[in-house]
Formats: sequence, structure tokens, C-alpha cells
Amino acid sequence: MAPCRDRSNVQDGSILHVSRPYPGNDAGWATILGEDVVIGHKVALHGCTIADRVLVGIGTIVLDGVAVASDVIIGAGSVVTPGKQLESGYLYVGNPARRSRELRPEEIARIPQMARDYVLLKNEYSQSTPGT
Repeated sequence: MAPCRDRSNVQDGSILHVSRPYPGNDAGWATILGEDVVIGHKVALHGCTIADRVLVGIGTIVLDGVAVASDVIIGAGSVVTPGKQLESGYLYVGNPARRSRELRPEEIARIPQMARDYVLLKNEYSQSTPGT
């Protein structure tokens, strides 16, 4: 299981996996999520590190050795190729994912709000569901 910090969420159909050691990478790669990370539906994270306040769009694939800095949005359906480093403050889209544009301040501010909204939704659901 990947370490996951406060207010991060992984939506339905997503897969988080580690990369086992192999020749040339004796340690393999863990999959690590920071705080206030929103992982959309059907995302595949494989041996990568996602820092704080990151939105990973629906259907995105993030591969071995990728490091995503804080305050990043990865657009739906993107493929982040092995070893890529995504810089803070940008939108990345495509296959392979490329830096598209700088994020606006309101977009950056929206990421932790989305993470908090999912915590509120979880709390509401937990209070209304018997046996939880």
C-alpha cells in the first residue's frame, strides 16, 4: 500500500502500485502521495511520487520514477512517461504529458478545496450509512 497523507483521496477504479527492484534499479520505486492530493477515477499510479496539492485527472497514467512537484494539475487521459519530473505551478496534458501552461492562482487554490470537499463527502456518507 502506498503511503497517503492527510486529505488525499483516490477515486473509484484507480490502481496504485509499486515498482519492484530489477537490474538497473535495485531499489524499485515506491508510490507516495502527499497532502491534499486528488486522484481521479481510473488513474494508474506506478512507482511514482506525487507531492502536495496535486490533481491527477481521470484516466491518467503516471509511470515509474516520475516525481510530481506540489501545485500541479495533470489533465485527464494524460500519460506521464517514466522518470519525468513535473515542475510546480503548471498544467500538464497529453500522451506523452507535456507542460501546457502556468496555473492561475485560483486553480492552485482549488486543489486543496477539492481535497477538503472529498473529506466532507466521506464524513457525510459515514454518518448516514449504518454500520460504519
